[in-house]
Amino acid sequence: MSQEDFPDVDHSLELDIEQLKNVLTWSMRSTLQERMDNPWIVPIRKKMLPVSAMKVLWALEKSGAKRIFVSPYSLKEGVLVEA
Repeated sequence: MSQEDFPDVDHSLELDIEQLKNVLTWSMRSTLQERMDNPWIVPIRKKMLPVSAMKVLWALEKSGAKRIFVSPYSLKEGVLVEA
């Protein structure tokens, strides 16, 4: 997928939780050079991504989340919803 193919939507998108976990695991194991070479990672995030990925993976495991959504809107605190 290229950056031009990234979905341009005004609603939430559901992520496959296993794919998300795979990306988080890659992020934790990646080298700084691999992250620097990745155009999808925002430059300011490249150094701290492994730490952030570890925190998100921990939160997923502790919460027992079964579904994950990405919102196009800013929601800095995040939301946990029990359905």
